[in-house]
Amino acid sequence: MVRWFLGFLMLFAIGGAVAGVITYLRIQPSTVQQALGTAAKPANVAFIELEPVNVPIPRLDDAEETRTYVFVLEADRDAQLTVLESRLKLRDRYTKYLTALAERAGPENIENVPYMKDQLQAAANELLGQNVVHGVLIRSVISNVTG
Repeated sequence: MVRWFLGFLMLFAIGGAVAGVITYLRIQPSTVQQALGTAAKPANVAFIELEPVNVPIPRLDDAEETRTYVFVLEADRDAQLTVLESRLKLRDRYTKYLTALAERAGPENIENVPYMKDQLQAAANELLGQNVVHGVLIRSVISNVTG
């Protein structure tokens, strides 16, 4: 009986190690691509920080979670004034998008950061027009769990 239990634990540990390696390998290439992509950016880029966006995250337990995201938008210096004038509209739209993503289950949710950034980029393109905002960067994420 003890051997069966130890065998099961060993199998569980091997499965966890394999899952960890697969997750690590899936994350690594995107980090390298981002580093290469940011190195080739032109010099006349402006970075505009938005006000923090608070998103309530539904949880299965009794605790309540609220995440605070601080986004920095990457835009041309020529379009900097346009983005600055639309910061409040962008923040409101981002709040709506992130709240919708937080309520979703499956791969298209708030935990999928590349998908989330693509959705926020599309929202900026929809509001400001194409090629005004070149990138949505996440400067910080603060998670507050109460309960």
